[in-house]
Amino acid sequence: MKQQTASKIILVDLDGPLADLEGEFLRRWKEKYPGEFFVSFEKRKTFFLREEYPEHLQPKTDEILREEGFFANLQIVSGSKEALFAMRDRGYTVVICTSDIFSNKSGLRDKRVWIHERFGEEFARAMIFTRDKTLVRGDYLIDDKPLIMGALEPTWEHVIFDQPFNRETKMPKRIRSDWSNWRDVIT
Repeated sequence: MKQQTASKIILVDLDGPLADLEGEFLRRWKEKYPGEFFVSFEKRKTFFLREEYPEHLQPKTDEILREEGFFANLQIVSGSKEALFAMRDRGYTVVICTSDIFSNKSGLRDKRVWIHERFGEEFARAMIFTRDKTLVRGDYLIDDKPLIMGALEPTWEHVIFDQPFNRETKMPKRIRSDWSNWRDVIT
């Protein structure tokens, strides 16, 4: 009997690589606080959005990120759907691996519904929600967070999804924010 080789497992973060969290945040910020100071996406320097804002505005950033339905309204990142389906069609096992904003009570449900509506039931059923992505086995993790630490030494290779706040991070593998070079990076 011929033994079948396992396909590569590609873990993909939701917020950033697939869903435009930044765009939705800024849309809501400008709607709720017109004329108030904000940081444009291209000027972001840190991963955690609230850290970009002065201390007196941080409660307002938290308020927006906690809003019911926030994650249900995110726009899809250009090229992401085509890339994930192409990975799957090549025989890779593709799993959405995302964490939550604990204070957003509808966040986990909204994320699963978001994936189901845009990527289908197969991707929605296979989602993994975790605060510690080092606990999840895989060959690659595509994530915009520049430094991922946890309880274990990861089995996956971290592939940075390009964002303004992670451009200073020196990583050998980086996927452009339009997904156009994923085939060159995932080998």
